Amino acid sequence: MKRLSFLVTMLVALMLLASCSKQQGQQLVPEDALFVMRIDAKQASEKSGLTGDKSELSKWLKKQVKAMGLDKEVRDKVLDILDDPTKSGIDLTEPLYLYAAGDLERDPDFGIVGTMASKSNLIDLIKALDVFEVEESNGVSYCELDRDAALIFNGDWFFGGKVDDVDDMIATLKERAGGKGSLDGNKAFDKMCDKKGVMQVLFLGEGLENIPNASEMTAMMPDGLDVKDFASIVDFGLNPGEAVLEAEFVPMSQEWQKYVDKSLKAMKSIDDAQTKYISDKGLSLFLNIDPKMFLEQISNLAEAYEIDDESMEMIEDVLENFDGTASLEFSGIKDNQPSVSLYVGTKNEDALGLLLQNIGDMDEFQEVGDNQYLFPTDYDYDWESEDFSRTPTAWAALGFKNGMTYFSTDKESVFSTPREKYPVKEIKGKGMYLRFNADLFDTLAKEASGSDKQLFDALSDLFDYAECYNGEGATGVMRIVMKDKKKNPVEAIADYVKKFLD
Repeated sequence: MKRLSFLVTMLVALMLLASCSKQQGQQLVPEDALFVMRIDAKQASEKSGLTGDKSELSKWLKKQVKAMGLDKEVRDKVLDILDDPTKSGIDLTEPLYLYAAGDLERDPDFGIVGTMASKSNLIDLIKALDVFEVEESNGVSYCELDRDAALIFNGDWFFGGKVDDVDDMIATLKERAGGKGSLDGNKAFDKMCDKKGVMQVLFLGEGLENIPNASEMTAMMPDGLDVKDFASIVDFGLNPGEAVLEAEFVPMSQEWQKYVDKSLKAMKSIDDAQTKYISDKGLSLFLNIDPKMFLEQISNLAEAYEIDDESMEMIEDVLENFDGTASLEFSGIKDNQPSVSLYVGTKNEDALGLLLQNIGDMDEFQEVGDNQYLFPTDYDYDWESEDFSRTPTAWAALGFKNGMTYFSTDKESVFSTPREKYPVKEIKGKGMYLRFNADLFDTLAKEASGSDKQLFDALSDLFDYAECYNGEGATGVMRIVMKDKKKNPVEAIADYVKKFLD
């Protein structure tokens, strides 16, 4: 039974080595889907080095099959599929779609759909495995996998997933294949199918009414906007030396389009003035937006979460004092203390005053200038004294200066310019930019030991940097860049693991 389970698992994995090109499978995705995943696993496997004549994975799988002691007929079929996955009967030159639909709390509907290459080949494979019985109904073949799941297929398409009644599901699938009740033709769905990455994920706001606590999400929507009138698409791509994930917001109504356009206008460029006191040693984050957008969002959240008037007034005071800019840096760990600096553009010292009011005990704060303070963050303790007296050994800085409310765990670095200028020319997009320099792993490795040190050293060897930013239109982009510019992250990590195991 273990060998058979391994075989079935392996065959499912092979079916995921599909590419995306035609439209047969996408017609079977239901129109009420909340979530859809589209897989171009052939591209993924090629870019990961998992296929081809020199593929170590293929050689390993064949070796495992031959060692399993399978019936000759089954073994030969499996080996044929390893050489040509379409001999399974599934057309692995077309896309696979996984979806979730229906009432996701009480009666969820999950399925995977795709295109057939040969109905007879799939039937032969199922019979050779001798696990499920192939039955016929209305010219369509099916196998009941358990009491509420089935594999259903004809010469054109296949479906695998939740089934309450096989005959009803066959009728539904035939209707979808004919265009009735299918998501095919939906603006966001079609846009997803045009993406070129190895995998895409689509989320449809229209399906939110079928998930728990949807009313809370609806309440947070800006006035005049309906939650069902938006969608989002995530596209994941692998390129030489990098992986790219792009998330796109898709307005499905004029009202949402106007809101998106307004939001994009609130995004401003990040320049030298914001990066002046930030290094590129670790994690850095910059924000430059129209603060009025914050106030609008907070108003919606206040109503949704029933924030009281007094708290809301305090929040509004803070945001009205905020000029829309912020710069943050985390450069590592020093003497067991995080090295953090934060500069927030503020119109005056009111935000600092409000913060100090809510700190409480300020006995150990030292005023070192107008609206500038130091406070201890670490101590040496005299454990032999009766009161365990302590002496501050590390100080953080907090204050308002040069139009910024600031905080830094290194009092010596406040408003000091790093030796190496921040790579401003590499900043992309507007409104927000986040960058992680993998050199931080070297810094963390110096403070670590054992397996943690080994992990940080390995990450430092593999990665160069990562960045997140707003791309063209309503998109957010995350890039992971490798030190080896010829290999994408999956290839680079696989090679590293192989070297480690060898």
